[in-house]
Amino acid sequence: DLQHTITGWPGGKPNADDTFRPERAKPYPKKVIVFSPHPDDDVISMGGTLKRLVDQHHDVHVAYETSGNIAVGDEDMMRYVMLMGGIAKDFCFDTPEFMAKHAEITKFVKEKKDGDIDTPDIRHLKTLIRQGEARTACNYIGVKPENVHFLNLPFYETGTIKKGDLTEVDRDIVKDLLEKIKPDQIFVAGDLADPHGTHRVCLDAVLAAIDDIKDEEWMKNCRIWMYRGAWA
Repeated sequence: DLQHTITGWPGGKPNADDTFRPERAKPYPKKVIVFSPHPDDDVISMGGTLKRLVDQHHDVHVAYETSGNIAVGDEDMMRYVMLMGGIAKDFCFDTPEFMAKHAEITKFVKEKKDGDIDTPDIRHLKTLIRQGEARTACNYIGVKPENVHFLNLPFYETGTIKKGDLTEVDRDIVKDLLEKIKPDQIFVAGDLADPHGTHRVCLDAVLAAIDDIKDEEWMKNCRIWMYRGAWA
């Protein structure tokens, strides 16, 4: 019945009989990692669950697997560039180096044509914008700032919609985080219908990392949950 499959205690209900509950009561609190393919899938797809985990005092970490920078439009980015220029002048750190970079970015965007790939500096600015959005969401939910992780997996960083192949470098970045935290629960986006293929690659990265460390002692007590993503 529904009681055995749906719960208001996604991290397990402490001091309760968990015989027929989907998640075990102990340990409590749990260490939890939520893997988010882009810097928004966590709140879009399992924001309520994420809030529950925080409110129920689990040690919640969010790992953003890709920068998501190609989703930031040039007009949106230029708002920040203009703001940075104004702040630099008003607060007297408009150094020649800063102003030269400001002018370089502005010129590139002004002359940019369809199909042009953003420069590394522009991609970095767009990455910072996505990170700021993600940090704001985590702060609102109550995730500790030190528990927000930006993995920036290299397969994504092509500057185009078409991404690179998953490599051992991507896998090892995920694996290093898992081995550092040793979570009791892992939440991962299980949808594979993302038209750009990013969600599938992100899932593969987590599964490859887990396969590498599945025999470690702490993994024997780790539960893996898949959540329905935006493309499910």
